[in-house]
Amino acid sequence: MGNNPPIDVAISLIIKVCVSMISDSLAAAPANSTELNNLCFAYNSIACKLFKVKKIDDINSVQYFSNRLQLTHLINYYRL
Repeated sequence: MGNNPPIDVAISLIIKVCVSMISDSLAAAPANSTELNNLCFAYNSIACKLFKVKKIDDINSVQYFSNRLQLTHLINYYRL
């Protein structure tokens, strides 16, 4: 996809590939708090790289406006 991928394509690929792997793996083996923090960091770094934001409030806003849940909420959603 290069250095500047189309944002909608990048988000679609991330949701379809990465989020499904995370949800499947967490269903098989629950993670402890350290592992969840590492996963949240990796998940949030997507917004940092695509939208060039650094603050957690900005990352949360980007996730909200791109119709993505925060990772902790996504994990709880899949646990239901």
